[in-house]
Amino acid sequence: MIKTSITIKDDKKLWNALVRQVKKTSSPNGNAVEIGLFQEQGRDLVDYAAYNEFGVPEKNIPERRFMRLTFDEWANAMYRKLEDNILPVLLERFPKQKLLNQTGTFMTKAMKRKIRSSRSWAAKNAPSTIANKGKGKPPLIDTRRMVNSITHRITKDSKEQSIRSMGL
Repeated sequence: MIKTSITIKDDKKLWNALVRQVKKTSSPNGNAVEIGLFQEQGRDLVDYAAYNEFGVPEKNIPERRFMRLTFDEWANAMYRKLEDNILPVLLERFPKQKLLNQTGTFMTKAMKRKIRSSRSWAAKNAPSTIANKGKGKPPLIDTRRMVNSITHRITKDSKEQSIRSMGL
């Protein structure tokens, strides 16, 4: 006859550390990642992006939802990534700043790809726009200033969502 025994040790150190980290992480003045265009890049640039994102019927500018579409397409994947990494972050095995930076970098690249592919999904340019820009330039792209200016930043702000789409 073989004897077996099982010993269960209740080590509360790890649990208590996790509880402390959750309290620290969810306290006011936490970090957030913002993705998009920001006032310090120039009001004209932010206005141009907003006009295209939401449309301005009075100015004959159609809605071209490059920011919202990007987030709609990638939200589930981003939340899964955040979900997969929340425990390592809480246990301080993976830096929160690094996770936020990776998220920002990924979404910034995705938004730029969305703009560059505008020919396949966005409303076509008006004839007057084609006359000004020249033939062959897709919607949302003229000088490439807007697409090249899309970026992300990590802020101290827990009152807003962890991931925000626009710095307007």
